Amino acid sequence: MAKAKQRKKEQLDIAAQNFREGSHIVSNHPLFYPMWQEVTVRRTGNSKYPVDGFCYAASDGCILCNPKRRAEPEQWARMLAHCLLHFGMEHFKEKENPVIWNNGLSQAIRC
Repeated sequence: MAKAKQRKKEQLDIAAQNFREGSHIVSNHPLFYPMWQEVTVRRTGNSKYPVDGFCYAASDGCILCNPKRRAEPEQWARMLAHCLLHFGMEHFKEKENPVIWNNGLSQAIRC
């Protein structure tokens, strides 16, 4: 039983390490660095994530990351950068035609 717990701890450490490395990639990128300074990134199990969700941008300026999901550092970097683009393109700012604005913005960010 002790070996199983040790193995699980190592897996959690690998997941956390990959997340930190992915965060580091984004936080040191010249395009994303300024935005990174303005958001709060939380990796906690206290949020409700979509079934296959890794992270999402919240309207309060937080990026909420699912600690139960495992990805390579480059994948985390892409997902975190994607969330930053939501803030950078004012996805949460009130607009005159919010449905049109948000649909267009979502299409642009997917590219």
